[in-house]
Amino acid sequence: MLLFISMFLACQNELAEMTRANELLDKEKKLEALRIYEDVKRRYPDTQDAKSADERIERIYNNAAKSAQKESLQNALKITQVQLQRWPRGLYAAEASNRKSALEDAIKEDERLLREDRKLCEETKKIRTVEAWQTYLASFPTGICHEEGQKKVRLRPAEEEEIASLREILPRCTEMIEECKRLSGRYEDLRAKNEVSYLQSTFYDYLSIRVEQFVLAKQEGEAFVESLYQNDVDTVSLIAELNQTCSGCSENMLQLKELQACKEAMATEGDASKPLWESYLNDFPDGSCQRIAKDKLR
Repeated sequence: MLLFISMFLACQNELAEMTRANELLDKEKKLEALRIYEDVKRRYPDTQDAKSADERIERIYNNAAKSAQKESLQNALKITQVQLQRWPRGLYAAEASNRKSALEDAIKEDERLLREDRKLCEETKKIRTVEAWQTYLASFPTGICHEEGQKKVRLRPAEEEEIASLREILPRCTEMIEECKRLSGRYEDLRAKNEVSYLQSTFYDYLSIRVEQFVLAKQEGEAFVESLYQNDVDTVSLIAELNQTCSGCSENMLQLKELQACKEAMATEGDASKPLWESYLNDFPDGSCQRIAKDKLR
């Protein structure tokens, strides 16, 4: 008799809990309902109510995954994966399986578009024209650079005062160009005469100073143009003028690089120098130290 009464009371409690959970679910209080359903499954296994609770839990997960798609495909996929793990043959398994495939395809497509967005954004930043930003915004109106793009499509022309300020800087490059030409010819003469010792000492030191002065002058111009661009000025023509004016010492930079490679190899002793000499000959087959390099590698 006591056993019967205990079983009866348990059934009443079980029924009351299910009723309460159903009421909460009807009121869209899903989290509270979910806790009760999980508790019913744990406390009353192998009962009809436990089976009903399990079905309702599955339905909650299924609906949550569908709702999550509106906000986050990744979250929707995670919920769906958990659902399929818990109910691989559940009432909504077929629907969840189809949704999982669709979500995976959608996420891959989003990732592809993000890569294209990022690539076009970086390319547009380098081009810097109003037309390039218009093309970017047409392709990705809500892309990762859309805020910057909205500003840059309204770039204003450089003012006369701003152009004049740049042209005050440019002569510092111009002054160096003739010197760079002279030093380039001097380098070739010394290389032809095999004056390695002089090239590696006095000439190297002087060339380093002159190249650094040229680089600093160009960097000053670039920094000024960049400041204008950051203030929404169309700098395409200014960049072209800067690059045309400050482009005469590239050969000297290569010559300095050659001398530095030779200096580094000469400063390295024993077998440790061989890879450096091999690299030197590969990069500078006609360099000023080619004879030394060949001798070291014999």
